[in-house]
Amino acid sequence: MRKCLSRFLASYLTAILICLLAAPRQVTLAQASLFHSNTVQSHPVNLDFELGAVGQVPEGWDSPTKAGYAAELTEDQAKSGKRAALLRDVPGASNNSPFGNLLQTIDAATLRGHRVRLRAAVRTEAGARVSLWMQVDRRANKTGFLGNRPITPGEWQYYELVGDVDEDAVVINIGMLLANKGKAWLDDVSLDDLGKVVVRAEPPRPLTARGLENLVAFTRLLGYVRHFHPSDEAAAADWNTFAITGINEVEDAKNAADLSQKLEYIFRPVAPAIRVFLTSEHPAPPRELSPPANESALRVVSWRHQGFGQKPGRTRSTRANECGRRLRAERCRKILPIRDNLSGRILAAVCLVWYRWPCSAMRRARCLTPPLVRRNQKTIW
Repeated sequence: MRKCLSRFLASYLTAILICLLAAPRQVTLAQASLFHSNTVQSHPVNLDFELGAVGQVPEGWDSPTKAGYAAELTEDQAKSGKRAALLRDVPGASNNSPFGNLLQTIDAATLRGHRVRLRAAVRTEAGARVSLWMQVDRRANKTGFLGNRPITPGEWQYYELVGDVDEDAVVINIGMLLANKGKAWLDDVSLDDLGKVVVRAEPPRPLTARGLENLVAFTRLLGYVRHFHPSDEAAAADWNTFAITGINEVEDAKNAADLSQKLEYIFRPVAPAIRVFLTSEHPAPPRELSPPANESALRVVSWRHQGFGQKPGRTRSTRANECGRRLRAERCRKILPIRDNLSGRILAAVCLVWYRWPCSAMRRARCLTPPLVRRNQKTIW
């Protein structure tokens, strides 16, 4: 994919919405139907795609772009469970739709005024232009939140969108869009209520020197954990919300010692093994950050980043899960400086690899099954 995928898809959806507002009524209704289902669900249904007949549109879902595209249940390499949804073009079909769409329309009544997160696993064929999308429809044919998340071609990866549901919202539309030829698979979808949107009415005020130092320390640690910490919690975190909450927590830290305590408290939920401390303390590396004795027999999870985010066609971020790969202990115990010129320099011990072993190698009763840990693996720490 050599062109800027994210810009293409974003502008593509935006252009369609502009056309909906400017086109004649009969054209508007025809195009609008491609982003809506005639059936409105009272709550999200069949998000794991286990209901319905193989080869047919998944139960509870709709595909209004049947001219040229097909949406169906498949048992081919599902991400979770036995089945996934497949969206593909139909070669040689006449009267092709401008794109393929698999969607579900949900009543927004119980989510009005709330922030929601759409998360799903997507797998695509090479060359397919795919995006995960979410749109909120308001009363009087007004459009609320509209977001799309371009998908990187390749094996299963999780993607998410976070948006606000307006107080006058009618329905929430979620789905996957295929903008050209190819195939895309969708599985393990979730639509989470992140709570009531709270608007902070705080007037402008000057930032103190101490507050600036605190925020710089926070943002440095945020960069390390967001892009390199391999935990399931970090991979699934809503980082925009996390950043806003963290800034409010650390800005008023009184000194470096107070700041180190606050930073560790904030980051522990997404980076369980993290340690933040003053250089004067010289603590020994915690036991949790030492690799296990049977390292070569375990799966090693770590992030791999290629390129920089301003060139979407040339960048890639993957969370590698490998077997039999030996790593030096120093990599997991690496000490990362957060801010050199704080009073009492602050350091953080950030783990860069995560160890797991397959459940098949141990008794079933020992498998951990919290929401963010896979059922067929056990997290070592």
